[in-house]
Amino acid sequence: MKVIEQNSGVLCALGGGAALGLATQPVGWWWLAWIGLVPLWVWLGQEHPRPVPAFRLGFVLGMVYHATLLRWLLGMHPLDWMGIPFWPSLGIAVGLWLLVSATQAWIIGVWALALARCGLRGGLRVLYGIGVWLALHWLWGQGSTAFPWGDLAQTQVPDLWAVQVVRLGGSALLVGVLIGFNGLVAEAWSRRGRYGTGAAVLLLAVHGWGLWQSSQPLPQGPTYNLGVIQGNIPQNQKWSETGRVNIIETYRAGYRNLARTRPDLIILPETALPEVWPPGSDDTPALNVMLEQLREFNVPLLPGAFDRRGDGLANTLFALDGTGQVIGRYDKEHLVPLGEQIPLKEYVGWLIRKLSPLQRDLQPGDLEQVFVTSLGPVSGGICFDSAFGEGFRVQTAKGARLLISITNDAWFGPAMAPEHHALEILRAVENERWLVRASNNGSSGVIDPRGRTVRLTGRNVYAEFVAPITALDTRTLYVQWGDWVIPTTVLLACLALVVGRMSARRWL
Repeated sequence: MKVIEQNSGVLCALGGGAALGLATQPVGWWWLAWIGLVPLWVWLGQEHPRPVPAFRLGFVLGMVYHATLLRWLLGMHPLDWMGIPFWPSLGIAVGLWLLVSATQAWIIGVWALALARCGLRGGLRVLYGIGVWLALHWLWGQGSTAFPWGDLAQTQVPDLWAVQVVRLGGSALLVGVLIGFNGLVAEAWSRRGRYGTGAAVLLLAVHGWGLWQSSQPLPQGPTYNLGVIQGNIPQNQKWSETGRVNIIETYRAGYRNLARTRPDLIILPETALPEVWPPGSDDTPALNVMLEQLREFNVPLLPGAFDRRGDGLANTLFALDGTGQVIGRYDKEHLVPLGEQIPLKEYVGWLIRKLSPLQRDLQPGDLEQVFVTSLGPVSGGICFDSAFGEGFRVQTAKGARLLISITNDAWFGPAMAPEHHALEILRAVENERWLVRASNNGSSGVIDPRGRTVRLTGRNVYAEFVAPITALDTRTLYVQWGDWVIPTTVLLACLALVVGRMSARRWL
């Protein structure tokens, strides 16, 4: 018992990190996210906790959480298709897994340090904890180091009643609710006050409103039939001439099958055509044959391919009309750190370029871009874009009536696909739009505006389907106001700190 007591902080951190990790997909024990921070919160509330242990325990919790969440990074191994031997390949995968986990874990370490040293108690401490958590994650989510894959809101997708609050303030509002509930339970445990009642009221209010919102009929609008082709192309085929020809033939056959059913649009996954578009006379002849087939069936196509951007390339979702003309394009806005763009390029750029199959740098798209298709403006997203709510929100505010997301998760392990799907459920509810997803290797699917999955394919299988969706013009509070939750909670945190300091002086 003495050993346990001496290491209680470590056990709180390990248990909390494991709880948050198990709350994510595919395990999906979402309720653990409502209590996972409670033990550490209580430990940090002891008298005069030292800064270094507080930071260390927060870092441990964050490391366990993110290492569990990001275990799909280990699926990069083996990299023999890039000519990297077994053991170096394993070292790269494990090293990247630990590095990315650590770059996210330190944020929770700083949060724990701030919470331990704030000197606040009760409701003021809860407000402070919410504001600091959201502020730190928002700050680290800016610039080239942004990697918000660990957004706690994604843990709640099995609990669609709770998820409905994101239409009011984005995923930040749901995260704030989770942090606030953990804090209220912890304060009730430590001080036996009225905070338990506050936690119960918060829980019932969120789920009561979500139940009411989920029971409302879906908005009405024009209906379209959208086709999706999941090519299930292995990564090692994309970077050889023979492989590229086979890929194009696969999508030609799929397009022909779906076009015969006369859908309004057909969507291909991210870089489904691993070429620069539009094709030139010296490019793969199969691309030109595919264009001829498109003109024959006259069904508009949205293919993922590369576009030229100065001396570099863009990862692009093109919109082609029935004649094969490019009528719109969406360039991927958020490039994956260490994969598609290089933080601290002057120091590690040589290594990343050696590991990348691309011969030129990728250029990010503009946040203000408008993706025009044969169905009108659409909110586009490519792979990592799904982790960011702002890009979809801006496009919806500019008139997009549905969300289309394309991805290629074949690089990584099987845990990535359900986590990716969880993020897209948040995006659908935030914008109150139907979302259609085309993935290279699964899962592809359709999500309705309440976050319900209407269609979902298997993983590592070829699939094609046509699904009806409704184009909508409604605007949620989040679409209109954006991330108002973050500055509001930061302001409340500052006020809590001021009030706490004034109260402390009054008692001196």
